[in-house]
Amino acid sequence: RYRQEFTIRWELKSGNRTEIHKIRDGLVDYILYGFVDEKEEKILQYFIGDLKVFRLAKLEPYDIRKNDPLDSYLAIFRLNDMPEDFIKKFWRIAKVQQKIF
Repeated sequence: RYRQEFTIRWELKSGNRTEIHKIRDGLVDYILYGFVDEKEEKILQYFIGDLKVFRLAKLEPYDIRKNDPLDSYLAIFRLNDMPEDFIKKFWRIAKVQQKIF
């Protein structure tokens, strides 16, 4: 359903720094993001993204939504909006037939 998107924690109700702050500050270099099946037994898709590329692109989120539970907000980014060299590794199980790019 959301395989063309990924989320990064944007804001906490507590006001503490989140993942987006750590990414922007250069404290992390890569993101590993994936999806599992409904039973949470099999990996369906994952990618490794270069966060230096992400930082340099200075992209804004496609959307920002409340998380469940409502303790934070998540920024939604689309893979299609990322620079070409953002994705370092992409894998999808063969039976998942959804166009990514």
